[in-house]
Amino acid sequence: MLRIESQIRNAYQHAHDCAERAKIAATPQERSDWLFVEARWLAVAQSLEFAQRLETFFDEGRDDDED
Repeated sequence: MLRIESQIRNAYQHAHDCAERAKIAATPQERSDWLFVEARWLAVAQSLEFAQRLETFFDEGRDDDED
């Protein structure tokens, strides 16, 4: 579980970095490109969060089966 949490933080950090680069972009196209990449990193983070929730759900189900 610790590994996926690290991956989630990493994805959000990448998204933040892209947003910062978009703020200082030299051209509208460059800004658009950075915002697009930011959105992709946010999607990765959300996907990882969903995977984490599924893992927790199934782990809890396994614990219930052991009772």
